[in-house]
Parts: sequence; C-alpha cells; structure tokens
Amino acid sequence: MIKPVEQHRRYLPHYQEEERCYSITWRREGSLPKQVQEMIRQMKALSESLASTQEDDQRVKIALEYRNKLEDYDLQLGAHHDNGIQLTEPIVAEIIGTAFRFYDGKDYRLITYCIMPNHIHLLIKPMQDQDGSYAHVSEIVRKLKSYSSRQILKQHPGERHLWRADYFDRFIRGENDYWHTVEYILNNPVKAKMAKKWQDWPFSYQNARFWEGSR
Repeated sequence: MIKPVEQHRRYLPHYQEEERCYSITWRREGSLPKQVQEMIRQMKALSESLASTQEDDQRVKIALEYRNKLEDYDLQLGAHHDNGIQLTEPIVAEIIGTAFRFYDGKDYRLITYCIMPNHIHLLIKPMQDQDGSYAHVSEIVRKLKSYSSRQILKQHPGERHLWRADYFDRFIRGENDYWHTVEYILNNPVKAKMAKKWQDWPFSYQNARFWEGSR
C-alpha cells in the first residue's frame, strides 16, 4: 500500500509518497517573458488538478501532461538570458554542486543533477532515518536553497535574493519515466545549445546506474 509522507502547499501543491524518486527543479530570481509566465500558470493548474483527482487513470494522464508542460517550460527557461547571477559561474556552480553532494547519503540518494545558468534540475530518492521516517522533499529543498543562497550571495553582495520561493516537483512513475528523466536532465544543456553532448557540460552529475525497483 502506498503511504503518503507529506502533503502541503505554498504557491503550488506538493505531495510526497514513500519509496519514490523525485524530480525537482527551481529557478533563480529574475523576470520572465510573458509566454513563460503563462506556462507557469498552466503548470500550476495541472498541479492543482493532479492533487485533487482521485481516479488512477486520470491521474496518470494529468501527470504525463504535467511532465510534458514542465519540459516545455524548461526549454523556454533555458533559452531565456538576463543579467542576473549566472548559476554556471564556476564558483557559484561549485557551491550548488557541493550542497547537492553534501546531503547525498544523509537525506537522499543523489541520482542526477544539472545546473543551468538560471535554473537547476535534481533527481533524488529521499531516505529513511533510523526511526523509519522519510526525509521530506520540502525540507530537502529548504536546506539546499538556504545553504547555497547564503554562500553565493557572499560572492555577490549587491544582490538580495537568489532563488524563487517555490519549486516544481513530481515523483517518478516507473522505470521508463526514470530513464526518460535522467536523460532529459543530462541533455538540458544540449537542448539549450550550450553543449554538443551532455558529457561536455561541466555542471552536471549522474549516478543513475541503479533503478532498484523504485515505483
């Protein structure tokens, strides 16, 4: 029986279940073109529908539509350039990557990440503690944002904020979705025409050789 770990909302509803891998993305502060803002509105609506729908077949349909819309949003975000802090500035990217790796084996198993100039992608599997409780995705995101923001803003004292307040997340629905997500994350800079192949991108990581039967 599937057991929920947490359910809460900020700008978006967030729902976590046991033994799931989670794909998470969030972006840096900064203005966005109107078409990207419209995509965010559509994703919010899909997320609301997913949270309120009980029928399994309908949930699968909405989840796939949400994933596709999230990928469209991501492509638009990757093509958008502004003058804010560039997350791919080497010292900034190293701070973010260090934070991701620090909690690996503590709060989650780190599978894949990719740092883009104005947003990040992260694929993790939250872990259980000694009491059997699962680390909450919301708390994982809070820790990562808090640490990286403090350290990066020391390098950019003229800036007041780094990250947008909320994040997009979804759980992985089977092995095909898992490998699709790994490939998508790693190929983000290729689709944005920033690298010819994902192995050339210095701001990504993958330890995706396991699936281990995660749902």
